[in-house]
Amino acid sequence: MRYFLLLLFTLVALPCVHAQSRVKYLIESGYAGTELTPSTVDRADLLDARRLARLGDRQAQFTTGAMYHALGDANSAVYWYRRAALFHHPIAAHNLATMYYMADGVERDIAAAERWFLVAAEAGYPQSQTQLGIMTYRGEVTVEEYSEADWYREAAMGGDPFGQYNLGVLLFNGNGVEQDMVKALAWLKLANKVLSVDDAIKKVVATLPADEIAQADRLASELEDEISPPVFRG
Repeated sequence: MRYFLLLLFTLVALPCVHAQSRVKYLIESGYAGTELTPSTVDRADLLDARRLARLGDRQAQFTTGAMYHALGDANSAVYWYRRAALFHHPIAAHNLATMYYMADGVERDIAAAERWFLVAAEAGYPQSQTQLGIMTYRGEVTVEEYSEADWYREAAMGGDPFGQYNLGVLLFNGNGVEQDMVKALAWLKLANKVLSVDDAIKKVVATLPADEIAQADRLASELEDEISPPVFRG
């Protein structure tokens, strides 16, 4: 059973961190829903965004940071992400934190990463909540108001599949929470809508009788109705 926990964290928690190192797509813009790369950044758009950013528009500050990030200009990305994050722009704070955590163009600084992940998490950004859960698991956080499970639960209810998965892991193993195989299976099933975690689900299903599997299915449906992904506006 202990090996199963380590296996799950190897497969999920680590890729989660790397996934968050990517430039988050721009919201409420012509780039919405796209992964920014050097080839997708229009220089004219960058100049327009930077003009607005200099006037104090936090969405434009985030946009400018994201474009510079995609172009590989880490210094400019950090500068503009920080400007937007100071106004509690959640994705700017998350991207800034990730740069510090992953040493992405800057020197690795866990304290700075924690500070900015907290800004994003407290604004309701699920991916930052998951990341703080992972950092808590690794003993990297100084703010101990929330447990690892608390962060995953917040992220899970915000629709983050990695948070849902890691919460399912904790519930399966009873680490820091009361063991609950039905809830574990329910969260894993929800995570499986985005991630590929069939093997983990099979391991849990193998431990449960048919009536509890059915109960987990009903709970997953109920939880899905309660999940409320956040909507952020510039």
